Amino acid sequence: MKHIIFLIIIMINLSCGGNNERSASGLVVHPIEENIPHYENDHISVDKNQLVSGVNNYPGIIKKLHSYLHDPNNSDLFEIPLPVSGVRTVEVKSISEDILLILDKRSDQLIQYNRSTNDTLLIASRGRGPGDIAYAKDMNRYNNDIYISMEDMRVSKFSCQNTPCNYDKTVPLEFSPISFAYNNENYIIFGQTPYLGEEDYTIDENSIRIVDDNGGVLTSFGENYRTKDWIVLFTIRDGHIRYSMKNDYYIHSIELLPYIYIYDQKYEINSIFYLSEFIQGEVVFNPVFNGASPPSVDFSYIHDLTIVEDNYLIITTTTRYDEIVSDNDNECIFEQDYYVIDLSNQSHGYLGSSCSKFPQNILITDEWVFLNSNGKIYLVNT
Repeated sequence: MKHIIFLIIIMINLSCGGNNERSASGLVVHPIEENIPHYENDHISVDKNQLVSGVNNYPGIIKKLHSYLHDPNNSDLFEIPLPVSGVRTVEVKSISEDILLILDKRSDQLIQYNRSTNDTLLIASRGRGPGDIAYAKDMNRYNNDIYISMEDMRVSKFSCQNTPCNYDKTVPLEFSPISFAYNNENYIIFGQTPYLGEEDYTIDENSIRIVDDNGGVLTSFGENYRTKDWIVLFTIRDGHIRYSMKNDYYIHSIELLPYIYIYDQKYEINSIFYLSEFIQGEVVFNPVFNGASPPSVDFSYIHDLTIVEDNYLIITTTTRYDEIVSDNDNECIFEQDYYVIDLSNQSHGYLGSSCSKFPQNILITDEWVFLNSNGKIYLVNT
């Protein structure tokens, strides 16, 4: 599967062309506005001038994040003794104040870290068997269980009721999951039927599926980016799905688009948030070679969606600049911006930013703030 995605990106693919309008050069630039999901709906604009107000009324972890963003030099960093492969390929979840689970998606490893003893333990490694990881895409925690979705059409559950965590079961799927959530009964999965060279391949009508514990699809909803060129969809398609049990909301984003979609319990659009300072990257489709190239510089993407205390949505975006820009006397090529939405009343605000010459990311769990930078993970004490 990873080889298929690689071929997509480098534009060596065979498929049928779509019916998009083409420029004089024959190239088609995406996204096309009318093809964006729910583009005809009204949206709520979010920008950096709308600073979060009353931050002391927010949960403690959001206050910690806000504090670190505004005064990083006043925080202590504690290095976790575990090298990691990158910024976009690492996720961290906490089981307790002392036990952390770290998923390195590039190396396909799940590692448990004990903060009190400063020890690491390998829980799962790359492989195709039960309890193994292959082409990991997303990790989520529900109660004291860890779920990992994998591009080879499965979700695996690891029980952490007792530590160390142990493999529990695998749910087989008939499509490739990109991101997923869990609502204590069923899986909510954002994904796509994989393209395996079929001449009659059809893009899925809906992008999100409700799946039972055996992998059966109960229903589906949500819109894909509207295109008949599967290679365009596969270049744009990465994104996130989250679930708030308190509000019974399904929250969805597509990585390369500046929208946050909130669906209600009837799977209908409740509201759409638009990130107005998001730099829209261009995906260029070449109908001659039947290939698509993703944006490389001067573009933004939604790095992550994180729900805190089942109600507060943290949105992390990253912008990759073509040239060094100045940010408070810092030289910056990679800028991360952080927004918060109170899902209960849909108030929202800007938390702050982090800027650097090299890729980095700030991660949060219910208990901790982490910095992922230069192949290392640091626990942040504010």
